[in-house]
Amino acid sequence: MEILEQRSIVGMKLSHVDATVQSLLPSSSSPRQLSVSTKGVCILARPDEEKMHSLEVLCENQCDSTGLQTLAKEEIEEIETTFYRGGKVCWKHLWLAEKNLCENLIEREACKEVETILNNIEKRVRLPVVRIKIVHQPGSGGSTVARQILWKKRKELRCAVVKSSFRVMTVCEHAVNLRQYDEKNMNQCLPILLLIEDCDDEYIDDLRDELIKVMVSRKVVPLKPCFILLSCKRSNAPENLLRFSMQETVIITHTLSEEEKTKFIRKVEKLQKQFSPESIIIFILMSQEFVEEYVSKFVHNVMHNVDHSSNVTRLMRYVALLNCYIQNSYISISHCEAFLGLEPHTSESSSLRQYNFNKCLNEQARLIFIERVDPATSINCIHIIHSRVAEEILKQLPEYPQSQIATDLLQENVLFLHRFGRDEFLGFVKDLLFRRRKISRGDGVDSYMSPLIEHVCNVEKQQEKAIKLLEEAYDRFDKHPLLAQQLARLYYKYDKYEEAKHWAEIAKSQLPKDSFILDTEGQLLSTLEIFPQNKNGESYELVQYLLTDYIPETIKKPWSKYHSHLKGLHKNIYNALDWIAEELNYFQTDKLNEGEDNSEGEDRVYTHRKWLMRKIEAFAKFFSYQLSTSDTDTENAINKLVQKMNIYSLGGGSTTTILSILSDNKDNRSKGKLSDIVDLYKKCIENEILDDGDLINYIMSHIALGCVDLSSPKLLSFPELRQLSKKFQTQRKSFPPSACCCCCSTGLMR
Repeated sequence: MEILEQRSIVGMKLSHVDATVQSLLPSSSSPRQLSVSTKGVCILARPDEEKMHSLEVLCENQCDSTGLQTLAKEEIEEIETTFYRGGKVCWKHLWLAEKNLCENLIEREACKEVETILNNIEKRVRLPVVRIKIVHQPGSGGSTVARQILWKKRKELRCAVVKSSFRVMTVCEHAVNLRQYDEKNMNQCLPILLLIEDCDDEYIDDLRDELIKVMVSRKVVPLKPCFILLSCKRSNAPENLLRFSMQETVIITHTLSEEEKTKFIRKVEKLQKQFSPESIIIFILMSQEFVEEYVSKFVHNVMHNVDHSSNVTRLMRYVALLNCYIQNSYISISHCEAFLGLEPHTSESSSLRQYNFNKCLNEQARLIFIERVDPATSINCIHIIHSRVAEEILKQLPEYPQSQIATDLLQENVLFLHRFGRDEFLGFVKDLLFRRRKISRGDGVDSYMSPLIEHVCNVEKQQEKAIKLLEEAYDRFDKHPLLAQQLARLYYKYDKYEEAKHWAEIAKSQLPKDSFILDTEGQLLSTLEIFPQNKNGESYELVQYLLTDYIPETIKKPWSKYHSHLKGLHKNIYNALDWIAEELNYFQTDKLNEGEDNSEGEDRVYTHRKWLMRKIEAFAKFFSYQLSTSDTDTENAINKLVQKMNIYSLGGGSTTTILSILSDNKDNRSKGKLSDIVDLYKKCIENEILDDGDLINYIMSHIALGCVDLSSPKLLSFPELRQLSKKFQTQRKSFPPSACCCCCSTGLMR
C-alpha cells in the first residue's frame, strides 16, 4: 500500500505532473524545481524566485543544469581546495560529490544528530514554527553540517538560506511565499527548512514570531511544522550556550571522536596525493584538532623571511588582528586595492582586477588569505583562513605588539576614508575596541573591557598604551560617546577617579540617557564616601536614609532635588521585582499535546527565575539587615516575594502548571512536588501573605495532591477547602476563571 501511495498521482495538479515527467527525462538545461506535497515537483520560475530575493533557494534539482562535459578538472580542483583551505562548502561541491566527480565530504557525527532531531520534529511536532540550533567552534565544520542537512533534505522539504541583511518582515513574507508556491492546500504544504547563520537570537525570535502570526492569521492547521529554523552560530565556547538551551541544540567542537579521527586521517592521506599540503591546510589542522603545536608550526613556516615593511604584510597584520577578535570580520577587496594602490575595479575588468590583486600579494599572503563573498552584504572580501591561524600570526610578531598594530590601523586614512563597504569596516574596528566578551553570547568568560584592551593591559602590561589607543580611537571615530565611556571605565579600573569622571561627563553630555553611560557614572559615584561603611561593606546610615525621613546635614541642600526620588527607590525596586515575578508566573508554559517537548521553554523560564532569585536575595540583604522594628512591613514584603519565587520554582505559580505536574510519572516526583508546594503555601497562610491568586493556587494544589496521594497528612479536609472557597462566592468582586474551578471542585457551584 505504501509503494502504491508513493507512486500515485491522485490529487496532483497537471502542472506538477508535467514538471515531474520532465524531471525524469534527460535534459541539458532543466528548469529549477521544487518538491511539492503531492510527491512530485513544480517548476520555480526565475521571476518568482527573484521576488524572494531575501532567500537563497535550494532547489530539488540544484546544479543539475551544469554540463558535465563543460566542467574542467581545474574548476573542480578549485572548488575542492577552496573548501579544504577554510572556505564554506558550496552547493556545486555537494553536487559534484553526489555525482562521484570529486572526493566525498566527511560527515561529522553531529550531522546524524541534527538529522535525527529533524526527523523527529517532522513526525511528532505540529507547531507552526520550530527551531534547531547548531553551535560550533570556528572551523569545526558547523556550517558544512548545516549545508549537508539542507542538501539531504532538498527533495523532501523546501530549503533555503536566509540572507540576514534583510529585514525580518521581508524574510517572513518571502518564506511564506516559498511555502505556498504552486500548492493547493495550505494545510498540507511541505515544511520550509530555513538555514540562518551567525544571527542574533533576537533576529531569529522576531522571525519566528512573525511566521507564527502569519500562520495563525491564515488559520493554517498543519499536519507538520510549517517552518523549521536551523540556526547555525559560531562560538568560542559552545558549551556555555548549551547551558542556556539544551533542547534541540547540537554543539560541534574541534575535538574529534575516535571514529572521526580515523576518517579524517584517511581523508588527509588521500588528499595529499592529489593536492599540495598548503592547498588543504585547514583540513589538515582540523584532522589534528587544531592542536597549538601544529598551528604554530604552520604559521612559523609561512611567516619565515616575510618582509615586514611591505604594505601586503601590514595588511596581513590588520586582517589578523580583526579576525583574531571579531567573528566574521573581513576587509573588502576594494579596501585592499585602495590600500595597495591598485586601480579601482570595474565590471568590465573584473577578471583582470582579480589577476592584479592576486599578483600583488606575496606568497605568504596567498597562503593565509582566503577570498569570499560576504552573504549579508554581497561584498567581495578577504580574511585569514582560520581565527586560530590569525591568533598565532599575532603571537609570532613580538616586534609588533597588538597595541602597535591597532594604533597603526587607526592611522590608516586610506582604509577609513574609502567609501565602498565603509560602514562594515568601521563596525569591525569599533567592535575591536569596545565589544566585551559575554558568556551568554558563547564566549569563555565575561570581560570588563574588550579583549584587545585587556590584552594590552594584562599581557603587554601597558596600561598607558591602552589609554592612548582608546584616545586615538575616540578622535578617529568623531569623538564617539561610547569610546569616552570606555576611557572612563579604564581609568576607573586603575583608580584614576578624576580622569574617569572627566571622560564620564564627556560621554554623558552627548548621550545623557544611555543606560551604559549612566551605569559607569554610578560606579564612579559609588566611590564617594557619603555614607560610612563598616568592615563588611554595610552602611546602616544609608539604609536609614533610604527607608526613613532621616537626611544627613551634609547632603540636605546639595541633594535637595533628589531626596524624594532616592527615598522612593526601595518601593520602586520592590514593585519591579514583584512585577517580574508575576510575569514569570504568567508565562509559565503549559504541557504540550501530541508528545511535544517543552523543556527548552522551561529551561529559559528556569534561568530567568534563578536570575530573579539572585536579585531578590541581593535586595533583601541590602535592606533587611539592622532594620528597626518600624521596618517590619519592608521585611514582610521581602519575605513574601522570596516565598512566591520558591513556589514558582516548583511549578506552583498557576493552576495550569499545578495540574500539569500530575502528568509527571517519574519516581513519584509529582507527589513530592505537590507536597512541597502545599507546605510553602501553608507558611504563607500562617504569615498572612496570601492574596486571591495565591489562595486559588493553594486550593488547586490540595486538589492535585489528592489525585496522586489521597492519604497525605498534608491535605486539608473537604469542609476546610470548602470554607476557603466561599471567599469566591461574593458578587462584589471579580475573580479569575480558575476561582470557579475551585468552587466547582468543592461543591459550592451546582
